[in-house]
Amino acid sequence: MNAYVTAARGSWSVPRALTLISASFNTGAILGPLMGGWVGQQLGLRSSFGFSLIFMVISTILIIFIRPQPVEGEQHESPANTLAKMLNPAFVRFLIMAFGIYFFIYLPQPLAQNFLVNERQLNLANIGVLISSRSLGVVVLSLLTGSLDARRGLAATQIGVTLFTLIIWQGYGLPAFMLGYALMGSTNPSRVMLMAQARSLSKAQNMGLAYGMLETILSVVLITAPPLAGALYAFQPDLVFPISAAGILITLVLSWVLRPQTKASPNTEETQTPI
Repeated sequence: MNAYVTAARGSWSVPRALTLISASFNTGAILGPLMGGWVGQQLGLRSSFGFSLIFMVISTILIIFIRPQPVEGEQHESPANTLAKMLNPAFVRFLIMAFGIYFFIYLPQPLAQNFLVNERQLNLANIGVLISSRSLGVVVLSLLTGSLDARRGLAATQIGVTLFTLIIWQGYGLPAFMLGYALMGSTNPSRVMLMAQARSLSKAQNMGLAYGMLETILSVVLITAPPLAGALYAFQPDLVFPISAAGILITLVLSWVLRPQTKASPNTEETQTPI
């Protein structure tokens, strides 16, 4: 989907196109539960599945009519040779850096709800409010960061998640935690900014492969970060938050300093020597 959106974006930059899609998706994440809850209460829980089916059919019909996007350039090499060229030192360094960035962004999140319930005595109704705040934050922050280039947008999202971490660690009261969860919404646009950087490191015909490799790396984070978060929580419930904040700031500095110099293309997308 990200590859298609990038190919169909026209004159828009990659960050702007992908953040708009993310904002649209998460607007549905806000409205969907409200509609489902109302339908379930008025007509019964079973009816909510019927309404969901109706919307899924409509969305599938809409997708059928999207225009095919031609692949830029021609692919004369075998998939194995293409993969070997993609795994050059520059792209491998980028993948390692992306893993470190996203690892510390995600690390404080798996057990944040447990921390708030067990250590800050929030109830389940409060947690529901926080989750809605996060979805709203995703929408707002996606739209705000979409106008930035990938480098500055990523830095902004890292700062946002750092503030979330500090608020959950040191804050008190539902309003403060709502603000923190809204800032946690920076996680989604951070993925978009990493995608935009992956695009700037790849040729158009290799874009899907570059996105797929990056998504694989980010998925590894979803596997490896929770066990560490659990171990830190068992040792000391609030320890994961200062460690995460420190890790985010360190990777922010490293990614800013070590990232290769870029130049702006006519559509405001950052470009580097393509792979």
